[in-house]
Amino acid sequence: MRFSVMIVACVVLVLAMISAAFFVLSFSLQPATAPASSVSQMFDVDLVYAYVGKIDVTNHSHFGMEMHPVNLYPAFIYVNYTYLGNPNNEPYDAKFEIYLIQLISDTGASANYTAHQGTNFNQSYSDLPTIPPSPKSSSGDATGFSFNLTVNKSFLGIRITDGSSFTSKNSSLGLWSSGPPSTITLTLRRIGWLTVMGNSTSTVSNPVGDEVLLQVQLEKFRDGFLYNKLVPENKLTQMDPFHPPV
Repeated sequence: MRFSVMIVACVVLVLAMISAAFFVLSFSLQPATAPASSVSQMFDVDLVYAYVGKIDVTNHSHFGMEMHPVNLYPAFIYVNYTYLGNPNNEPYDAKFEIYLIQLISDTGASANYTAHQGTNFNQSYSDLPTIPPSPKSSSGDATGFSFNLTVNKSFLGIRITDGSSFTSKNSSLGLWSSGPPSTITLTLRRIGWLTVMGNSTSTVSNPVGDEVLLQVQLEKFRDGFLYNKLVPENKLTQMDPFHPPV
């Protein structure tokens, strides 16, 4: 009887050890997740200006080669950022928040622009990294960086445009490539972050990157389409829409 009890006890002990080992193995095989601080929102964003229309730029020569505007109907966009800070300790020297800005016309033509806006967490950080082109951007990228931001600091980001790009090939008609549009809609999404630690950079995708942060319809203005919260109404007729006073 005592021998039977000992056998049962040994079996129970062996099963317990196997279960514990299986639990540890299962836990070690779980995929690593990014730290919460690496996927936290850095900025509130607000569109303050957008214009799409025909650019008035003549062809020019560059080292004997005739150059043309990449896009005859480029976009010019300004976004206002408000820094939210982060209650968690950021483990990085710097971090960028990445946005996808999409323009879609009623004719079906579209254009994608990517904006990176960053700040530093290490006060001695000064070497800005090289930002790789975004695969989501077909029309242009823009990168802005502000040092030592304080919470609730608001500022106008770097302009987002393809109006200053030239090529030796024929110019594109951009959003006019399927005919003159009647409406153009702008949509902005937060698609991820780029983190910087020393010489190492890594990209973190936003798990809700399809979420629309803002969407507006541009209004007909001159030969193009405009959204404006930047320029006073009485100055609109006097300005070049590709060079608004800021």
